[in-house]
Amino acid sequence: MISEKSINILSHEAFKIARDNKFSFAPDEKTQARLSCGIRGELHEALEVLEQGREEQEVWNNVLGGKLEGFLVEIADYVLRTLSYMRSRGMEYIEQEDTLDKQDNYVMINLLYTVIDFAFIEQTPKRFSSAVHYALQIADFYCSDFEGVILQKMEFNRHRGFLHGKVL
Repeated sequence: MISEKSINILSHEAFKIARDNKFSFAPDEKTQARLSCGIRGELHEALEVLEQGREEQEVWNNVLGGKLEGFLVEIADYVLRTLSYMRSRGMEYIEQEDTLDKQDNYVMINLLYTVIDFAFIEQTPKRFSSAVHYALQIADFYCSDFEGVILQKMEFNRHRGFLHGKVL
């Protein structure tokens, strides 16, 4: 599992990359809804990977655009978006003690949906840290170097550009 210190370092860098790519973290309700839906969207993408019949530990480069793809990549996106949100609200990751037993992937993804929902309701570092903590545990079931996956995804995001190429 990635250390608390490493997670907080990653959160600073993830937030900087998102901000440099012009993602908004304004404190208004519209932005909060967009950020919340974006985090949940990563979980939906993780489910789509599984429904394609791909293995959980499989990571590949998409031929179109060179985007890193896979279940673990989507979990990494979930972690990065959650950490960026936390950082935008001045929250630090807090080490969590509870452990997650490996279950059906759909059950674990549903757990992440539930935890992130409570985090957005309560707006506390502990709740958001729990969302990250459980995602890290799920990733650890399939990957011994999840931090490496996160770093690869961050490097891709760093060069992705303004709002990932979206036109406003």
